[in-house]
Amino acid sequence: HTPVSQRQQIVDAFNSKFSPSFIFLLSSKAGGVGLNLVGASHLILYDIDWNPATDIQAMARVWRDGQKHTVHIYRLLTTGSIEEKIYQRQISKQDLSGAVVDLSKTSEHIHFSVEELRNLFTLHEDSSCVTHDLLECDCMGKKDHQNPFSEKPSVSRSCQLGQNHGKPDSKKQI
Repeated sequence: HTPVSQRQQIVDAFNSKFSPSFIFLLSSKAGGVGLNLVGASHLILYDIDWNPATDIQAMARVWRDGQKHTVHIYRLLTTGSIEEKIYQRQISKQDLSGAVVDLSKTSEHIHFSVEELRNLFTLHEDSSCVTHDLLECDCMGKKDHQNPFSEKPSVSRSCQLGQNHGKPDSKKQI
């Protein structure tokens, strides 16, 4: 636990271009509000939250006005686990939030159905990445591809789920 009086000094030292520090370790909850970490260019999210706003706030600590570097955000999830299902719910919540703004959309995912609850705690070993399947990403295993939602057609992005989408190079028999 860092005393409040020292927090801004630590942040200022980290953001300095002369800082020898290259890691600033925070949980999304502790570091997600009120910090300006423009000295960082990479963010690794490893403690996913049911509320997508918590993760968005954590991302905004690095990706904000005054940032001079290209920002890389990585999200670590265990495929087929409850973490992946929490991430899927985040996506659903963001879609629902968009539907509230755009009243022409329907809000079908307001509550968990019995089947959704059962599915939440089911390990899906038949898919290398259920989220990737649900998002219907067209990367086809390529690391970089054109982003169909980008305003600029020349902008490319890496598949957020990795080139192999969690697939091991070879299958092991157990």
